[in-house]
Amino acid sequence: MCHEDDYVYYGVQNTFAIKKLPWPAVKGGGVIYGWHCRRFLFQTFEPDLVYARCIYGIIGALKLGLPCIYEVHTPPHSRIHYLLERAVLRARSFEHLVVISNALKKEYMRLYPWLEDRQIIVAPDGADLPPSAKQLDPVPNWTGREGVLQIGYVGHLFSGRGMEIIAKLAPLLPHMDFHVIGGTEDDIRHWSARANFNNLYFHGFVPPHETIRYRAMCDILLLPYQPRVALAGGRGDNSKWMSPLKMFEYMASHKAIIASKLPAIEEVLTNGRNTLLVPPDDVGAWSEALKKLAECKELRNRLAEHAYEDAAMCYTWTQRAKRVLCNVGQ
Repeated sequence: MCHEDDYVYYGVQNTFAIKKLPWPAVKGGGVIYGWHCRRFLFQTFEPDLVYARCIYGIIGALKLGLPCIYEVHTPPHSRIHYLLERAVLRARSFEHLVVISNALKKEYMRLYPWLEDRQIIVAPDGADLPPSAKQLDPVPNWTGREGVLQIGYVGHLFSGRGMEIIAKLAPLLPHMDFHVIGGTEDDIRHWSARANFNNLYFHGFVPPHETIRYRAMCDILLLPYQPRVALAGGRGDNSKWMSPLKMFEYMASHKAIIASKLPAIEEVLTNGRNTLLVPPDDVGAWSEALKKLAECKELRNRLAEHAYEDAAMCYTWTQRAKRVLCNVGQ
């Protein structure tokens, strides 16, 4: 069963059980994992609904005739994956496909043209609404200068996530402090060697439940995705389909946001209302947007307020769950 630290790590209450099933590090490990899923479901209990992100796990559940919802964040990455998904989507007890963006819905309707519109639920990612910054303990030994605008980025440092932009912005705006929260030790060594500026601070990996405090220390948060966004491990491109988790966490943080003008991001963020949108790879445009917000605290506050309102009204995890479950049985 799950160790208590797993709940602490993600900052969730221990109100549910987690059963960890093996995925052997061998060729065909996913198939073995799917077999374990089927065996566990068959021997332990009969759920009312199975919600799956893994193709092998949902196949195991469907073979038992259990009603299933399948969530995807990218299209199939290979011919075999495509065929497996086709089998899932045609299964008798398959209920709904959940996608994280309208663009991804269109792609699945192109790939599997027999899918009906009602079978696909668009449910962007979400976030919990955190306590106000005044209720949070400050980050100990925060490296930013007092009285200087604090600019933050939280997330991975894979290619296309935006570190390329931040590394160019820091020397252009020495009167601002830039904070990068996240990245592996190798990532940080790589970028520290290429962007060794006095106003650029690397905080390294921070457990998910702790990032809220780092966001609260910032005045402006950056979402500098590039036209090509790599997946974990630096492979692939997710820019067309993504619904970045940190976008919603930023919105819930009650902070002004500057984001890349990309179709996937524009499904949620609106320029001038809850963000400033700029061309992803135009360093000059990013610099001007930061200067604009630095000069106008009223604009910063207005963007932050609207972003928070939108997060609270549309993008909490509870609302996402309701959006999905209200379609069950239809």
